Amino acid sequence: MTLDQFVAKRIQILRKDFHRTQEQLAEAAGLDVSSIAKIERGERSNIKVNTLEKIVDDFGQKKRKTYLGLPQSAMKRSSF
Repeated sequence: MTLDQFVAKRIQILRKDFHRTQEQLAEAAGLDVSSIAKIERGERSNIKVNTLEKIVDDFGQKKRKTYLGLPQSAMKRSSF
């Protein structure tokens, strides 16, 4: 599984665990619903860190790296 695929699946799992629709997540993150859908399907690779942070902020998690299960080095990169 690539990092892009891992992030896509993790976002989808978190969204469902928090009982959010794609529409709700998109609105909270300031993104289009189509962007969230593409990210979750793994069709949008090379996600910028600031976009990822907007998505994760909706889950109310302060320790983003730990919550996503990503290695710290991945979060330091400008994109995935």
